[in-house]
Amino acid sequence: MLEKNRELAWVHIEKNGGRVNLRPLEAPKEKKLQTQRANSHLSATKSGVITHFEVEKGERMVAINDTVYEGDVLVKGVVESGESEVYVGASGAVYADYWMESKFKIPKKIKLDKLKEKKWRILFLGIHDKEREQIYVQQKDLPKWLAKYVSIVEEQHTESFTIELDESKVETLLMPLLHEKIIQSLPAKTVIKKENLLHVKWSDDTVEGKVLFLINENIASPQPVEQGE
Repeated sequence: MLEKNRELAWVHIEKNGGRVNLRPLEAPKEKKLQTQRANSHLSATKSGVITHFEVEKGERMVAINDTVYEGDVLVKGVVESGESEVYVGASGAVYADYWMESKFKIPKKIKLDKLKEKKWRILFLGIHDKEREQIYVQQKDLPKWLAKYVSIVEEQHTESFTIELDESKVETLLMPLLHEKIIQSLPAKTVIKKENLLHVKWSDDTVEGKVLFLINENIASPQPVEQGE
């Protein structure tokens, strides 16, 4: 859910009796610095190898497969016109691959909640009064005269269970957990292309180690154009 809806920062899942409530938390809105973009270059925020462009304005200073370093100008916001310069400003995105090493330490026993199959249920006035006040996954629209006496709702329960990590679950559980943790900490449209487990240490209660991720991310950031460039 979070990977497909990157505008969400987190989803709180609460179980109240037979009800499961999902409370999404929106990620902070990115403020576009229009005044800065109108008179700026796009510079690299980190080192990497250029993979593709989504440039709206400006002159490209690098090409696909070029290696760039933090601070390099990727898209120039000043275009030469004859003997003069026109400050058009650079805007857009420049994507690059780079490697990132991450350490982790997590409990061996992990508690997970699994969503069970959705089921339709009929609630009657006088019998299920408290349950009628709850918010369900989905509720059928009924005629007003009928809705006074009965509700038809779709509910979904969760089932909690505990999994203990071991070497047999590295690829099926440990790596996906680490993948999700990293991808949620990165900007929208970022992609993890590859992940290599460098080191893992097992103890009685925890698992710790290092993972190397190959990440594709927009590394372009506006940088003010200094007069006289």
